[in-house]
Amino acid sequence: MEYHQRQQGITAIGLVLWLIILAVGALLTLRLFPIYMESFKIDTAMQSVVDDPAVAEKSNRELVEALLRRFDIDDVQRIDSRNYRNHVKIEKKHGKVAIMVTYRAEAPLFRNLSLVADFRKQTQN
Repeated sequence: MEYHQRQQGITAIGLVLWLIILAVGALLTLRLFPIYMESFKIDTAMQSVVDDPAVAEKSNRELVEALLRRFDIDDVQRIDSRNYRNHVKIEKKHGKVAIMVTYRAEAPLFRNLSLVADFRKQTQN
C-alpha cells in the first residue's frame, strides 16, 4: 500500500504576505500609540481638575491654570498656554463644572500620508 502525503504548511508567498500584514500593523501601532497616550494624559488631567473639592469656588481662569499645570506635568504638548483658547472650554452651572477639550492629532505615516485623529473630550463633577 502506498500512502501519498500532501505537504502542509505555508508557502513562501504566504509567509511574505503575513509578514507584510504584521509590519503594517506594527507601523500603525507605533504611530498611533503616542497619540492615544497623550489622549489618556489629557483625560487624567481633566478628571483631576474636576475632582478637586474646591472646584466650584474657583474662577474659570484658575481652572484653566490648574489644567495647564497638569498638562505641563504630564508632558502634554498639543495644548499649552499659547493655544488653549482654541481647545479648552469651561462651563459652570449650578455648582457643576464641565471641561471640554477638542483637538486634532496628526501622525505621519510615510511620505505624504498621515494618520489623523479628532478628539472631543468632556468631563464634569
